[in-house]
Amino acid sequence: MLGSKLPADPNYGPVITQRTDYNLFKDFDREHAFMMQDAAYGNILAWFAEGVKPGVLRLDALKHFLRDLYSRLTTGKSLGSLGWALDDLLNKDVSFHTCVLLCMGIDKSNGVMTLDGDHQLSIDWPYKDSLSLYRAILESGKQFSRSLEASIFAPLPTWDLPIRNNVTVHALGGCILANDSAVGVTSADPKTFGQVFGYRDLYVADGAIVPTAVGANPTATIAALSEMVAEGIIGFAPDPGL
Repeated sequence: MLGSKLPADPNYGPVITQRTDYNLFKDFDREHAFMMQDAAYGNILAWFAEGVKPGVLRLDALKHFLRDLYSRLTTGKSLGSLGWALDDLLNKDVSFHTCVLLCMGIDKSNGVMTLDGDHQLSIDWPYKDSLSLYRAILESGKQFSRSLEASIFAPLPTWDLPIRNNVTVHALGGCILANDSAVGVTSADPKTFGQVFGYRDLYVADGAIVPTAVGANPTATIAALSEMVAEGIIGFAPDPGL
């Protein structure tokens, strides 16, 4: 989202300080369940964004600054107040009126990972099967953009036709839990939880065993599953007092 009339100020605080629930925790809807979160980015990226902005876009702010400077000099006001004039010069900067949104939801989780002829990982992710979710995400982004009176709303470039590729920073699956080796890689049986089928005492204990999208940041889910794997290996549960 670019060019909002209301300030977005994405450079304040860490990444993800708030979220909006869309049919995930409340009024669950399997076809449209997702969360929207804010994605702050550091000041160094904000300065970079300003550096690549065409100079012509600064003309209005520059005229405002020069007019304010002249007024302050001719009226005898303290030059120390020029800090406010400088602030006027920068108050229409790109980053201050830009907002990056993160959305994650429960897609069909039916992607397939394979190795190509060069032994490189290849992912086939049929987006059409989860199109109802993606359309809901896009519509929520447009609504957010309208609420801030932004001039531009744009999804990731990878979503443009004909590419239609998704991007994730929470990769899950690959060695998913299952009841037998025909449909998964690791055992979901509590007695051998996380053990690779056919390989005794070989366990997987990270996000690779998660069998489906969880719709939210998966850290807590991965930690809980890893504790279950550890409990099965050592034979006793963790001490809740530690």
